[in-house]
Amino acid sequence: MQKKLIALLVFFFFITLSSSSISADEEDQGKINIYLEESKNSASLSDVEFKLVKVANLIDGTYNYVEELNNLDLADLNNLNTADALNKASNDISNIVTQKNIIGIIKKTNNYGYTQFNNLEEGVYLLQAININEYDNISPTLIALPTFDNSDKVNGMNYEVNIIPKHNPIIAAKTGDNSIIVMFVIVSAITISAIYSLRKELKDY
Repeated sequence: MQKKLIALLVFFFFITLSSSSISADEEDQGKINIYLEESKNSASLSDVEFKLVKVANLIDGTYNYVEELNNLDLADLNNLNTADALNKASNDISNIVTQKNIIGIIKKTNNYGYTQFNNLEEGVYLLQAININEYDNISPTLIALPTFDNSDKVNGMNYEVNIIPKHNPIIAAKTGDNSIIVMFVIVSAITISAIYSLRKELKDY
């Protein structure tokens, strides 16, 4: 009886230890939360489709492009010190990812404009909107995982990142622009008619 009791205690000890290991591993996995802002025209926030592509690995504290993007004329991800440099790098990488049709993770927003990418490894990710549905145009953006967090007293690294994508309203073509073309055609017709009449009068004279 005593041996059975000891065996049971050992069994439950290993079960508890295994559960703790799984929880710790889950905590270390990265997450990226996407929150859409309300647009100026109050467009729907739902069913906006995002693609997340890993573009660089984090190796010994340095970002290195993945194989598909290696040896290309792209910005050094370790030296993006300004917003302009980050925007340019995001657009350049986005263009190549689209051209090469590099596979990523695809998620849609819910009715509140929210979606989450989880179980992510360390590195740099590109977020693209591949279907804006009825929403605004959305700029591609690069996201580092983990990010540095001053509020974290332990290691200063945050494995859960919140993103509000930069967006701009879709500019429709101005209907008033056609009036300029129409006016140009009318003025040209009048001018040609006047020249023709003048030539005829001079010829008769």
